[in-house]
Amino acid sequence: FNILVSSDPKESSRHWEIYSYSGTGNLSVYMPGYQPSEIISDQPITDKKWHHCAFTFDGKKVELFLNGK
Repeated sequence: FNILVSSDPKESSRHWEIYSYSGTGNLSVYMPGYQPSEIISDQPITDKKWHHCAFTFDGKKVELFLNGK
């Protein structure tokens, strides 16, 4: 995994992280304690270009964004 940004220790119920998968480079978000705990996009971010990566979480719904989409 290539972790881009994370919050709180992995043991914390408040932990989250945005990362890319090694090999595919697909953008992903991990939030243990929620179902599903992992959201994996079908878009790679390891193409040597700049990308805008973000996610939102309102307590119920996670949305993962890549380049505004």
